[in-house]
Parts: sequence; structure tokens; C-alpha cells
Amino acid sequence: MHRRTFLAGGGALLAAACETGPVTVATPAGAVMPSSQCKPVIRTTEGPYVLPTSPLRSDVREGRPGVPLTLRFQVVDLYTCQPMPNVKVEVWQSDANGIYSGVINMEFDIVTLKSSIEGRPDTRGQEFLRGHQVSDTDGYVVFNTIFPGWYSARLPHIHVRSFNETPRGIMTHNTQLFMPAVIQNQVYQTDPYKARGPNTIGLDRDLVLRGDTHLLRELTMPMKWNASTLEADMKLAAFRG
Repeated sequence: MHRRTFLAGGGALLAAACETGPVTVATPAGAVMPSSQCKPVIRTTEGPYVLPTSPLRSDVREGRPGVPLTLRFQVVDLYTCQPMPNVKVEVWQSDANGIYSGVINMEFDIVTLKSSIEGRPDTRGQEFLRGHQVSDTDGYVVFNTIFPGWYSARLPHIHVRSFNETPRGIMTHNTQLFMPAVIQNQVYQTDPYKARGPNTIGLDRDLVLRGDTHLLRELTMPMKWNASTLEADMKLAAFRG
């Protein structure tokens, strides 16, 4: 398997899944993983819609319609996989119509992938589908949100940003988590998503993944139905500093 290194500069907080024994760790190009016990989810760009602040809350929906989605993250030590309390975890995403709060939304040309804000929604001053939590004594944070809608040039995804205060300063990690294709197809046949139809962008045209099947596999959240609600569980790992 091609080994990828994660970008160590600027942050050491990683999304991870704990393993019971040594594993071959695939990372983005440049550094060696410090542990074989936790398998990191690859770090990605924070994207154009990140804001400097977000409200402290678990339910980020603000009445936005969509299929309910519960995100349950546990922050653990990258070396030992032990729970990490007091780590700030932030999420932000689009609504069922592919619109973000707090920004002038962009439109991307499907052919050229060039962006434009002409005629696009201006949601500055709004905070729907944004928020952060601080991990509890067992390292857990829980967010109640909705399944994100698609927008031009992107597969549906949720942004996750983590902050960890260490003696060396604040360590941060940005990533984007994607939706299983089977569940995406199911959701987009229901209200309020079906009015827009299925996602028109494939993996090869996604501005972040750009056809990389390995990245998509590593960044796709395990997800299941619980009655009419979707649930996803991931581990977020951090250095203690």
C-alpha cells in the first residue's frame, strides 16, 4: 500500500480509529506515524467556509430540515489510544440545499470548476449547522445535525476541526468526513433532498479528493440507521504535547 504522510506542521491532532495490534498505516506524503495503535484519518484543507468562532452546543440544526444525523466522536491519545478530555471539537456543514451559514456561498462551474458568488445566498450573521463541543472525561463529544446536501464541485461532507492546548501551544487538525455512497443515495430520494435530485459530482470532479479513491475510503464515516435517524461514530486522536 502506498504510504502517505500527514502534514505535521501547524497541528498534531488526528482523526483516528484504534486498532488492537500493529497495522500498516496509510498517511498523507512526508512524516512517519508515531504509533501503529491508532490509524489516522487523513488531514485535509479546512475549506473556504471556515469561521473564526462557533457556538458551544451539541444540537447545531437550528430547525434546518433534513434526515437527522447523530455524530459521536471520541478523542484519544495518538500513542496510547487513551481518552483525551478537554479537547475542543468543531463541526460545520451545508444544509439540505447545499448552503452554509455565515458566508457568501459560492457556485462552481461543473466543467471548469471556477467559482463565482454572483446570485449566491448570503448567510452572513447566521450560525445554522455550526458548533463546537469540549470532550468530556471519557473523551466524547456528540453532535445532533442533519445529513448534508451536495453542492457543485463537492461530494457531500462534514468539516471537523479540533483544538488541543499543549505546553507547545495549540495543536489543531482539520479534516473533512464523507458519507457512504449507499446511504447518500437513500437520503437523496427523500424530502427535502429529492427536489434537487442526486449529486451531480463524482469523485473525479471533487475539488478536494480529485479522484483519489484511497482518500475517499479513509475519510468516509461508518454510518448506520437507527429507525429514521442516522448515526456515525469516529475516534479523534491527539498528542498530549
